[in-house]
Amino acid sequence: MPLPLATLYANDVRTKVVLEEHAERLSEALHRVTGHVEWAVKVHRDTAVPLLEPDADADAPAASAPDEPATGREYLARVRDRRATRERRQESALDAVDLVDRVVRTVAVASVRRPLHGVELTGRDRPQVMNGAYLVPRDDERLLSAALDTLRQDPRLSGFAVEASGPWVPYSFASVALTEGVGRDGAPA
Repeated sequence: MPLPLATLYANDVRTKVVLEEHAERLSEALHRVTGHVEWAVKVHRDTAVPLLEPDADADAPAASAPDEPATGREYLARVRDRRATRERRQESALDAVDLVDRVVRTVAVASVRRPLHGVELTGRDRPQVMNGAYLVPRDDERLLSAALDTLRQDPRLSGFAVEASGPWVPYSFASVALTEGVGRDGAPA
């Protein structure tokens, strides 16, 4: 059972006492993850695919070039357009995340959301819009794989990349805090 990083106990006797004190919680946690694996599912916006603009007017005049002086009205129109584009991108990302999460949860028995990784951490020029971990019964991994393949072909996810990695040890679903009333060295606080 994963414990918090750098959990230390002064000796074997103290370790045994803590394990006995928390035996029921540890047993429940072990039961919860037995026969299950963890899968990481991430969704990135594919910056190579332009945002679909279903309501864009193809007959609208082209905007003036950036180096041309614009009237105040034109400037405000561009600001509104940029804001509307940003809002559509955010809405499409939320819709993509919702769809992927709903489909994956049909196979998973539990899920957690992780903080998004920025492009500086991923090393990719694709913003991450979802970073989730899912607890999947080992016997249902093929169902998960099929669900992910279906999602990758779904036209509603045009402009997004769905990635999965696993199976992993279910650390996100197994941790049990055993530090209540315990000092840093594992001795009673």
